[in-house]
Amino acid sequence: MNALFLTQGGSLEFFYDLMTGLRSTLGLKKVGFYVSDSYHYEQFLKKHPGFEKEAAVVKEWEIMERARNTRLDPEAVARWEKKLGVPSLWPALIADRRLTSGKLSTLRQDYTARFDNETLLKILQETLSGVDALFESVKPDVTYSFICVSAGEYVAYLMAKARNVAILNLRPTRIRNFMHWAATIFEPSPELMRSYDALRSAPNDRWMEEARAYISHVVNQDALYEGVIKPSRRPHQVKRSFAGWIPRLAAGVARQARYLLSHRHDHHNPGFLVAAWYKRIVNPWVAGKVNRALSPLYVTREQLPALRYAFFPLHTEPEVSLLVYSPANVNQIESARLIAQNLSTGMKLLIKDHPASIGKRPVSYYRKLLAIPNVLLADPALEARVLVQHAALVAVIVGSVALEALILKKPVITLGQSPFDFLPPTMIRRMKSPDQLGRDIAELLAGYEYQPEAMARFVASIMGASVPLDFYSVLLKKGGVHNSQPGVDPDDRYKDEIARLAAHTAEKCRQLGLGGQPARETERIATSQ
Repeated sequence: MNALFLTQGGSLEFFYDLMTGLRSTLGLKKVGFYVSDSYHYEQFLKKHPGFEKEAAVVKEWEIMERARNTRLDPEAVARWEKKLGVPSLWPALIADRRLTSGKLSTLRQDYTARFDNETLLKILQETLSGVDALFESVKPDVTYSFICVSAGEYVAYLMAKARNVAILNLRPTRIRNFMHWAATIFEPSPELMRSYDALRSAPNDRWMEEARAYISHVVNQDALYEGVIKPSRRPHQVKRSFAGWIPRLAAGVARQARYLLSHRHDHHNPGFLVAAWYKRIVNPWVAGKVNRALSPLYVTREQLPALRYAFFPLHTEPEVSLLVYSPANVNQIESARLIAQNLSTGMKLLIKDHPASIGKRPVSYYRKLLAIPNVLLADPALEARVLVQHAALVAVIVGSVALEALILKKPVITLGQSPFDFLPPTMIRRMKSPDQLGRDIAELLAGYEYQPEAMARFVASIMGASVPLDFYSVLLKKGGVHNSQPGVDPDDRYKDEIARLAAHTAEKCRQLGLGGQPARETERIATSQ
């Protein structure tokens, strides 16, 4: 069996360890890797100097370099669109925040055009060529990836579909720390839909009981999930003690020097000093400026009971929820305007910023939101749960807030692709079209009915089709996020988490007829851990 691993900077390490764990169980032969971030890759090779002898490797920064020196052939791109069966390959470019957003977009709100049209098409052209060469070299039976944030991953997904190669795309479920493999980069997951339907005809007492216990916990306590960031008026930062600042500074200076010498042309990396400048200086200053200007206008917890409102949580930008799941809503100000103008008269639209965006957006962004007549801003330090509890309606583009709202018996409107779009229309509606949004909202509010069995079946379908995994806090080693075992050193848990994911992945591959015999759907739900 041959496999491709599509990685994103820091995910290379865990995908490599996953590959190692799968080699004996699935008998992996040829493997290939799509890698990005030249600095991270350089550090990775120091730990794994023989990597390029183990795997075929396509490097994103080399694709970018070829694109700078190639001649654009529009007909070649058009031939690829026909071959892949898509009307346009622009979505592959839109999915990649480092191509269509500004150079500083991961550090602050930056919509500056980074590349002109011809350069973007050259990058697309070379991405198609590079990923195709990787497929030809490895001839994979399966591709592994985590969500989708790059043009290379998007193109690889299309090529895998065209070649009938199995697709396993890892994604969070926002229920505790459950992760699952999907056969698409989009939402909702067909695996979850099948699990949901299977539980309708063959209920699994174990998972239904655990699902009801989880729902009860959410109703009575919280819906915290692994990787979530706590709300605050200040930018999200990993807390560091004053001790050890000299070694950290020295390491940062060395990293910046290495970046300037060898990696400054890699569009994936803005450099250590630039990142530190924004995270430590600029963004906290901007957050303070925003709070000083807008604090008198913030809706507080005490004001909520007297308001009749729809709650609209913003997404951080740029992110997969907008660029892949809902590209028509990348302008969230206009999405807010659309929702606000389709509410019944007298109802307000209460907006809360995403915790990861605090300090990244200027005051002018929020003033544009407030210029919409019936829009209010919530105090960013308020928990989304409190805003959901007092809302008459929760409106989202996509996102986990909607799941908590569904469990808390609130009607939900979605504008983009959500994991729970297939739940009963008495609980949730996805916008049919902008012209129909007002009718969708009115019909949902008039006919709202909470269906407890459907809600439990949805949660049970996730638990039965997923694996508990502290992905962000342990495998990606992100600090300052919620994890299932606080106080336990993530490094001590890393090998256990990899082993658990490898076992789950091997079972998933066998279900697909890769490396073993597939299990029947009802058996999978009954035995999945």
